[in-house]
Amino acid sequence: MKTHTLNRYMRLLHRDIGYFIAGLVLIYALSGIILIYRDTDLLKRETQLQKKLAPGMGASELGPALHLRDFKLLKEENGIIRFQNGSYDKSTGIASYSSKELVLHHFW
Repeated sequence: MKTHTLNRYMRLLHRDIGYFIAGLVLIYALSGIILIYRDTDLLKRETQLQKKLAPGMGASELGPALHLRDFKLLKEENGIIRFQNGSYDKSTGIASYSSKELVLHHFW
């Protein structure tokens, strides 16, 4: 009778540990997929943003003020600085640009 309960206990323990490990494998696989494609537009949503900054900022100050990682200046003419994904009006101090962020950020 004692071996029967030990056998049952081992089966239950094996099943529960298997479910736990399967969950960990699933989480590990999903996080790996997200990390592999993090530099692409997979699972990203584009949003249009407008930010009021100090008027008369230069191009070198604009990237850090907007917290843009890959800031690339395209051209500057007539008081408007055009950069990748947006523009900045020196006279009003308004920057209009688009940003892409993960859809998953809204769920956390």
